[in-house]
Amino acid sequence: MVQSQALGYLVKEIKRFSIEGADPYLFPNAALHIGLAFHELIVNSLSFGALSQERGSVSVRCEIHTNTNKPANLLITWHENFEPGTTLSEHNKACFGSTVLEKIVPICVNGSASLKVTEEGVVYCLSVPDTYFDLDTFS
Repeated sequence: MVQSQALGYLVKEIKRFSIEGADPYLFPNAALHIGLAFHELIVNSLSFGALSQERGSVSVRCEIHTNTNKPANLLITWHENFEPGTTLSEHNKACFGSTVLEKIVPICVNGSASLKVTEEGVVYCLSVPDTYFDLDTFS
């Protein structure tokens, strides 16, 4: 899904965009809302963030966290690296996009999320419980 979202927007920037890790099958509700999160992150990065800069980059990592006493969780991490010397603008402050990322998406998948924006970049982490994905279907 991340690759599909990225290819819809990125042309020359694709060389500065990396994806690694697990590729679980997301159930429909999770696919819809996680897709919304990636859309928001990609568009913001192209408009105001690392992908709007000549040397900025984005990496996305998807990991399955297992614990013997708890169900598995899907942990998705978006890490955006700004060019050195970047200063935060009004666009980087709380807005509708941060509400989507920190409140709407995690609530819709019974998960949790954090968003951190600094002069070095953006880190977004989304944790999704195993009731919203499958590791064996279509992987």
